[in-house]
Amino acid sequence: PAHAPPAPGPAGDAPGAAPAGDPKPVPLSKESLDLLLQRAEQNLVLHGLSLDDRFRQRAAADYRAAAAGLPEGDSSDRAFTACFGLAFSLARAEFPGEGRKMEELAGEVFGALDRAAKIEPRFAGLWIVDGMAREQAGEKRQAVDRITQGLNRLEEAKGLQPWQVYQLRLFGLLSRGRALLDPDLNAEHLAEKDLEAAVALAEEALRDPQAPRPNRLRRVVLTHLVAAKQQLDYFAEAETILGFLMEEDPDNFIHPYNMALLKAQQQKYAEALRYYRRAAGLNPADPRPHLKIAYILLVYPEPGKEADAEGAAREGEIYLRLVGGKVDAEYCALRGKAASQRGDAKEAEKWFREALRLVPTCRTALSGLLTLLGAKDDPSERHREELDDLRTRLRDATDRQNKGKGMEVKRTDLTFC
Repeated sequence: PAHAPPAPGPAGDAPGAAPAGDPKPVPLSKESLDLLLQRAEQNLVLHGLSLDDRFRQRAAADYRAAAAGLPEGDSSDRAFTACFGLAFSLARAEFPGEGRKMEELAGEVFGALDRAAKIEPRFAGLWIVDGMAREQAGEKRQAVDRITQGLNRLEEAKGLQPWQVYQLRLFGLLSRGRALLDPDLNAEHLAEKDLEAAVALAEEALRDPQAPRPNRLRRVVLTHLVAAKQQLDYFAEAETILGFLMEEDPDNFIHPYNMALLKAQQQKYAEALRYYRRAAGLNPADPRPHLKIAYILLVYPEPGKEADAEGAAREGEIYLRLVGGKVDAEYCALRGKAASQRGDAKEAEKWFREALRLVPTCRTALSGLLTLLGAKDDPSERHREELDDLRTRLRDATDRQNKGKGMEVKRTDLTFC
């Protein structure tokens, strides 16, 4: 992913990068600014109590208008509120995965933070929001460092309203918890603590009479907590939470999808299949469950039953349609595996080779092609060299998958590549 602009260290100025030099509109009056800021605050409070993105969007629009309408060089509390509020509300948005849009959004966050830092450089929230943005931009270690600094400073902060302390703490914990789930950090136990603390804050917030209904707050924080429980192999706890979520939020596909992941992780493939089908029914536009279903049908059939190559092929066609008809390595490997199960070696070899053309490290294609070519009675040097090459590539792909896991072999995800 693209990286957010670098920020000064903790001993210097507060985090943030210089904003773009957009032309300034005519400054707003103090009365107009106060109206915008008051309305933005009301919507931000409601967002923090519900996670309804409509409130966040309204708050961001008003904070942006207020920040743009500040007099040149304004360093008042009003100016700080406008700039920091804009950074906070934008950091709460879901960043695009990569590319220019993500860079532009991150740049706007850091630009607003920089303006706020020039007014109140020691404010704890600057570090927290900086870390929130970096977590979404993929800078996990930096995010953990910045949010930790901010939360520590928040303990000593004075003059904040209770809703401000609550939101900075809640969203800081959520962002740091997500960052700590990165396998490279090997800190899932710390993520669990953060996310459990976030759940406690959310439960307390839901007792606020202002909390809108319906409400996503509990569901979102519990879903993050499930991810931590899953990575720690606390399956029973994760399944209990997911059972509650499926009862409370029965039309949301993500809960049965996550339950399917848990079941597959425990090698309970029949149960995983049932939940993947449920997720697919709740969200017909999502291609992912169909790939998982096909994998189970081909690789993990029920005891005593043959692999369902035809059923897997049907799921593959649904997957292909849902990804816009673009043939990718996953689809090719699925078709190759299905053809191999049917005993059609020529068809299987064609699809496996195409998968490897698209993704040279596709493990299903490497393994399948190695098996097919190994069965051929071909004494030529070229044939032996290709077999040796496939063995080396498969070994390297497997080693990369298990890198950093020591003696513990990483569980294979239900994916063909």
